[in-house]
Amino acid sequence: MGNKLGAGRSRESVVRDTAIGFVIGLMIGGLFDVLTGDIGIGTILGMVFGSLLGYYRLQNFNLMEYPPGVMLRVAIAGVLFFAVLFGTLYLLDRAVNPVLLTLLPFAPLIPGLLLIAAIGYAFSRLDELQRSIQLQAIAIGSGITAVVSLTYGLWGLAGGDQANWVLVSVLLVFSWLVGKLWTRWKYR
Repeated sequence: MGNKLGAGRSRESVVRDTAIGFVIGLMIGGLFDVLTGDIGIGTILGMVFGSLLGYYRLQNFNLMEYPPGVMLRVAIAGVLFFAVLFGTLYLLDRAVNPVLLTLLPFAPLIPGLLLIAAIGYAFSRLDELQRSIQLQAIAIGSGITAVVSLTYGLWGLAGGDQANWVLVSVLLVFSWLVGKLWTRWKYR
């Protein structure tokens, strides 16, 4: 029984790890789709493989301990936000009505604010060490984002491709994850 996959893991940790893997896969797949200009298969494959990776590999790598139900709020808000975001991206390519083209980019705003509130609520439930880890991860992620986006912007001024603002938000989340992994490693 001790060798069985998932033995000794609570249901909450299985859900948390799978959700984290799902979000990581969603970000990587979404970045692939944005870079290739096709929203679809990369995101779907990223979500599936990310969920599997989270379920199988994150079980021994504890990112943060949240009280039960906190991650469920974040997961629901995140799924809602990404559903509206990808729906908006899909409709922007097909909309011909100028009023719709003007209003559609604001559709992810409300789910995005709900996601921010859920993340803020989750952070407020952390102890001091976990908050310190989060703060350091955010600082590292912001620094990485600033350097990479500045370099990419300067490359655009020098005649290269101009930066897509959607990529900056993906880069910020990915950079925060790098900062999170670094600080978790530092405090292991």
